Amino acid sequence: MRELDAILGSLVQEFRKILSGPGGAGSVSAGGELTTAWDLRIDRLLQKALATAYPGLPIVSEESTPLLLESVRGDYLVVDPVDGTKALAAGSPLFAVCVARIAGDSVVEAVVDFPRLGFRMSAARGGGVALHGSLPDSLARLTGVVCSPGISTDIERLMRGAGSSAPVTGVPTSSLKMGLIAANRAEAACYLHTGGRPAALWDYAAGALLVRESGGAVTDLQGGSLIDPVLPWTTGWIAAASESRLGPIGAAARALAGA
Repeated sequence: MRELDAILGSLVQEFRKILSGPGGAGSVSAGGELTTAWDLRIDRLLQKALATAYPGLPIVSEESTPLLLESVRGDYLVVDPVDGTKALAAGSPLFAVCVARIAGDSVVEAVVDFPRLGFRMSAARGGGVALHGSLPDSLARLTGVVCSPGISTDIERLMRGAGSSAPVTGVPTSSLKMGLIAANRAEAACYLHTGGRPAALWDYAAGALLVRESGGAVTDLQGGSLIDPVLPWTTGWIAAASESRLGPIGAAARALAGA
């Protein structure tokens, strides 16, 4: 069952309405995270809808209840109202709304909606991946490896040194990088912590389940699980369309991270 998919599908027009209004100006936290009025409005919308659908289930949100991540266990929801706030504030469509459901400390259901790209992806453990809408041409033509723009040149250099000829493209937003693997566009992806706080569960829970349910593999830099069981924080992750393709991107990411 894909309850989260139905919930987010019912909110798509509300997301677009919020994003069509003012809200780009924001504040930066001590950890270097940007928050805009768009983040907060989408968070309130999600909190209300999820609390109605899952009464009593804890909701861990980046914007409103981040400290809950330190203590919550078992069954709960994880919300990132805007994954890619800096991209959104800069006018880029490369951001997402992400929700994941955790049961028994494992991610069992996830939805990633891309309001300005016009498509949504969902996954349920053991149920594969569903795509609603279609990827825009600019993304549909992508191949090879995707990683954060700030490290793409170094990742490409390291992969070329290891004999890989796969093209490397800088793509912001963790959930989009993972979604491109699940959509069979990218063959591998990575994230490295380069400043501010490490990545938190809300940054990667939904996208990681998309990768897993598409037949791909996703781990932290040491090969540990991100979502089964969940890892609350990480300084880096690697993902690929298959277990056999993790090697080159993993070696490059670990070399760059000094791990």
